[in-house]
Amino acid sequence: MPAKRRCLIVGLDGFDVDVLINLYTFYKASGMSVRVSRRPANTDILVLCRPNMREIFSNVKASECHVYDYVGTNPIDLNAVFPRVENFILIRPKLSSEDCEVSNIRCTEAMPPVMTDVWLSGPQPSRAIDVGHIGHFKKGSENDKYGLRLINAISEGRVEVWGSGWDGVIDSEKAIIHPSTSVYESQHLYRNTNLSVGLMYDFQRSQTLSGRMWQAPLNGCLLESEPVDLAVQVPGVVCGDDYLLGTGIPKQVSESDIKDEAREYWNRVTANLASFLGVRLMHVKLASFYGRRLLFAHHLKRGWSPF
Repeated sequence: MPAKRRCLIVGLDGFDVDVLINLYTFYKASGMSVRVSRRPANTDILVLCRPNMREIFSNVKASECHVYDYVGTNPIDLNAVFPRVENFILIRPKLSSEDCEVSNIRCTEAMPPVMTDVWLSGPQPSRAIDVGHIGHFKKGSENDKYGLRLINAISEGRVEVWGSGWDGVIDSEKAIIHPSTSVYESQHLYRNTNLSVGLMYDFQRSQTLSGRMWQAPLNGCLLESEPVDLAVQVPGVVCGDDYLLGTGIPKQVSESDIKDEAREYWNRVTANLASFLGVRLMHVKLASFYGRRLLFAHHLKRGWSPF
């Protein structure tokens, strides 16, 4: 019996937990042996998250390296950083003309995979939260018109917020500010919220999507966001310049419609990505079980433990 192919997921610059769980589940579903590390090592498939390279890894061997640059980092000379890796695939939400000029680097415009079975839940009997925002205060957003709208909405009590840093910005008796939550807890909040409000850093708006843009809709919660170049076709997400002005939000939206459309969309784009990468998703149900276990383990430990 042939040995399983080895996959090593590496985050030199740290991990976004939701993205890491999706990547772990994605490669696990292909039947690979998957490990997570902060340092590269010899493997069959090397997976890089948020590549922020400050050193050369001249001894690391891999037949292929999948580079998920979903935060829009500066261009990287991948062959110089990993001279013993045979081939690279660069996955970015928005590619530039210079990204794919090297013969052993293939490119595709895509987000990291979203494994919907990890995040989907049963129906929510009641949604006690009208409008909510899950996220820490973004430094500099007080100088941004969309950030100011969110600050004002929280100050006026129109948006409940879960996250850190808001107490130092908002001084209002009307504000409803809760402590930050784990990614696991955030899914329960989305299931209990009618409308979630997102906010991205201004430099991200033309480069990527927020994890809220799939987490909220998969939990049947509509998401309102400021204008974001790449989010116009994402089901369950309403983007526009009338952000938090109350003019662009549908009055009646079915929870089941939001969840069904989001699931179909993210399953389709993830299947397209898998096809491009040559990854066969044969064990999705079993891998999703492991993904849910990791999500809960992170919640219990308030930190990442890749087992």
